Amino acid sequence: MSALTILAIGCFSVGASAGFVGTLLSFMMTGEVNRKRDDRNQIPYFNWPPGKRSGILAEYRRLYPEGRLHIWLFAAFAVTAIGVFAALLCIYLMGPIPSTPAGR
Repeated sequence: MSALTILAIGCFSVGASAGFVGTLLSFMMTGEVNRKRDDRNQIPYFNWPPGKRSGILAEYRRLYPEGRLHIWLFAAFAVTAIGVFAALLCIYLMGPIPSTPAGR
């Protein structure tokens, strides 16, 4: 296995792990917002319609002006994007996969 392959796997692993952490942070933000809402007006943890995530982010920042979860969420998103981009760059730099003729 070449060094670029190992680097690509490592970058992708870091990116995927940061994506998982970002999802957990998003769940934590939803829980913090739900803590301030009554039982009939709770935000579900799953099945978010498009645009709901930005509404939860805005409400979290309004309810918790000193909270830091949104900063960690943005950091996790940045690490995810950088890790996946770096992995794709490594795959691009490896070049095409050599093909073998059929029958060998």
